[in-house]
Amino acid sequence: TVNMAHSNSINTLAYINETFFASGSRDRAIKFWSIANASYLETRQFHSNDILSIEVLEDGRILSGDKDGFVKIHLNSSSSKTLFQDTSA
Repeated sequence: TVNMAHSNSINTLAYINETFFASGSRDRAIKFWSIANASYLETRQFHSNDILSIEVLEDGRILSGDKDGFVKIHLNSSSSKTLFQDTSA
């Protein structure tokens, strides 16, 4: 079975489109949900520290940032690419 709830506090929410939203947490996970009924859809685990931000680009691609200063772009539901790390973090 899939654990739908975050295992730690939620730091950020992001509106994806009229159908979906995402939540980012101290558990290092980004979870996607249906707006219509708040049902769980999937989890993405691309970061090794707390998720602090989630942003959606105009073309629909998703960026996420973590406590270590890493910013990643989501290539699909199972892979991401590090865009950069803010070393001042």
